[in-house]
Amino acid sequence: MNAYSFAVVIIFCVHTILAERSCLTGPYQLESPRAFTEIVETCKAWKDSACCSVETAKEIGISESKNLYQFEWDHCEYTMSATCRRFMTMEECFYQCDPNLFHWELPSKNGTVSKVPICSSHCNVWYDACKDDTTCVKNWQSDFVSTNATGPYECPTDVVCKKFSEWFPDGENMCNTLWGSSFEYVVEDGDNCMVMDFDPVNGNPNNNVTRPGFWRRLYGRVYDWVFG
Repeated sequence: MNAYSFAVVIIFCVHTILAERSCLTGPYQLESPRAFTEIVETCKAWKDSACCSVETAKEIGISESKNLYQFEWDHCEYTMSATCRRFMTMEECFYQCDPNLFHWELPSKNGTVSKVPICSSHCNVWYDACKDDTTCVKNWQSDFVSTNATGPYECPTDVVCKKFSEWFPDGENMCNTLWGSSFEYVVEDGDNCMVMDFDPVNGNPNNNVTRPGFWRRLYGRVYDWVFG
């Protein structure tokens, strides 16, 4: 195979991969990203290209994760602060709306991501916003209890609520633990990590982060084409 033919194969494989599903396969994500069809304040960073629908964005703004997952952010006796709640909203919008998360989805578990690189600066300010708020468990992905797989999710009976700062010593530990292994605290070095909010005027900076899932699929497609 000469260089020209190989280049044609690469271009064809890239095209077929990009034409495939490009959003997480969770219950509320779209199959492929699209622009919001109306102005929505919640999740507006993704208004030009979102894996969440306008309806999902509105639901996050109205009920947070209560109606989506039967999960209350105010699961302790104290109401979550406005600053912490703002960051939790960012995280929910990021998970539901950002098209780039597809590349970190676990093949064996639809809608679940693993070790998405989150910029240390974002983790640190998120931690500062929530450190004085309370929660009853360290891992929100696995430690709550429920009578069925779809909620409602509640605190275990044998635990007490503590401040975030008592569960997590710093932003690194919180980002690496709060949602199990979904996120990974990464010190910024160019385009090596993602943020959970941004100014849409400048585009989505997460588009520039290296996407291992894409390259893994591209390598497999090219190999099958050339040697299959």
